[in-house]
Amino acid sequence: MNEPTARKFASRKIILVIFSFILIFIVIGIISFILLHENDEGTPSGPAAEAGTGELDEVKEDNSLVFTHDIFDTSRVSTIGPLGELNGGADEAQALNGVLITIDHEYGENPKKMAVYAPQDMRLEFYSYHTYGNEPPGWSLGFAFDENVKMKIDHITEVSQKIMDATTTKPLANDSSEKYPKTAVEVKAGELIAYTTGTSLAHNWNIYIYEKTNENYFVNLDRYKNSQAGNVYLTAVCPFKYYSGEMQAKYIALMGQSAPGQSADCGNASNDVEGTLAGMWHLNKEEITYNYDGNYANPVSIYANSANEVIIAEVNRKNYRIAANSKTYKDPESIIGEHCFSLVNKDYGVTSGYAYFKIVSDTEMKMVYKGTGSCPTAFPASGAKTYYR
Repeated sequence: MNEPTARKFASRKIILVIFSFILIFIVIGIISFILLHENDEGTPSGPAAEAGTGELDEVKEDNSLVFTHDIFDTSRVSTIGPLGELNGGADEAQALNGVLITIDHEYGENPKKMAVYAPQDMRLEFYSYHTYGNEPPGWSLGFAFDENVKMKIDHITEVSQKIMDATTTKPLANDSSEKYPKTAVEVKAGELIAYTTGTSLAHNWNIYIYEKTNENYFVNLDRYKNSQAGNVYLTAVCPFKYYSGEMQAKYIALMGQSAPGQSADCGNASNDVEGTLAGMWHLNKEEITYNYDGNYANPVSIYANSANEVIIAEVNRKNYRIAANSKTYKDPESIIGEHCFSLVNKDYGVTSGYAYFKIVSDTEMKMVYKGTGSCPTAFPASGAKTYYR
C-alpha cells in the first residue's frame, strides 16, 4: 500500500471511530431523556408532594421505631381510655381505634391547657381546623413517623406557630375534612406541636396510631381487608407500644375507662370474639358503611369495657351502659345464644327499654330494640333486624 493510500485509509478509520462515538452519545441521550420523563410522570406534585418530602420515607418493617420523648405530661392526666372502649356505633365507630386522654381537673372547672410533644421525628401530613355548633374551634393533626407508622391527634386547641404558618388561621364551619399543609413541616423529637384542653365538657382528647404492617383480629377479616374504610381497624395500635421500661409503664398505669388501673394493658381496636355476641356487627353483608336504619346503627358494637360495664353503641343514636350490678348484666363474650339487656343511657343513667340479641351463627345475629318496656320472656317473633360480622 503506497503512502497516499495509507493516509486515506487511516483518515477513514478516524472518521468511523468519531462517528461511532457520536452515535453512542446520541443513543445514551435518548435513553436518558426517556427515563427522566418516565420518572417525572410517577412523581406527585402540589401540596401532596410537598407534604411527602423529607427524610421519613423508609418503611421500618422490623418495627424499629422507638419513641424517645413523652407525648404529654402524664401527671396532667386522670385516665387513659384503652383501645376498643370509645363508642363503636355508626359514624362514631372509628373512635374504637384510638386512646382517650382525660385531663385531670376538678369537676366544673376548666383545666389549664396541656402541652403535646412529638415523641419522635415526624412530618405533618394533614390537618383539619373546624367548628361544630357552639363548640370552640378545634384541630386534628396527622403525622408520619415513616411510611409504616402514622399518628393522628384530635380535639386539639392550639397548634405551634410552625404548623399554623403551614396551614391556616381560619376554622371552617361544620367541615372537618382533612387538608394538606401548604409547605412541608418536619418536626423533631421532643418539639412542642400543640396545646389542648380537650373537648369543652369532658376535657378529653384522642390519639390514634396506625401501623401499616399490623393486622388486628376480626371474625370476618375479609370485610376489613377488602374495604378502604376497614383499613383503620386492622392497623390501629397502642400509641405506647413504641416506649419501653419506665416510660411505657407510666402510661399503662393510667389505663382505665373511669379510673386508672382498671386495665392492665392498652386494649385492642377489635372486640370480636367468634361464636359470641362480643364485637362489631354490620347491617350490610360486605364492606363498611356508616348509617342508621331507623333506630338501628350500622355498625353496632357490644362489648365489656375495663370498668366492667357492657356497652351497646349505638341504638337510637345513643350509647347504653349496663353496670355489673344490673339484673340483665352479662359479658357479651359469654353470650352464645340469646340475651336481653335492659338499656340504661350511658350519659344520663335513665332506663330506656331493652335490646334483645339472638346469635344465629358465627357471622350472623338478630336484634330487637324497644324504647319502652321490659325484657320479654322470649325473643320477639317479629321486628328483628339482622346483623352480620
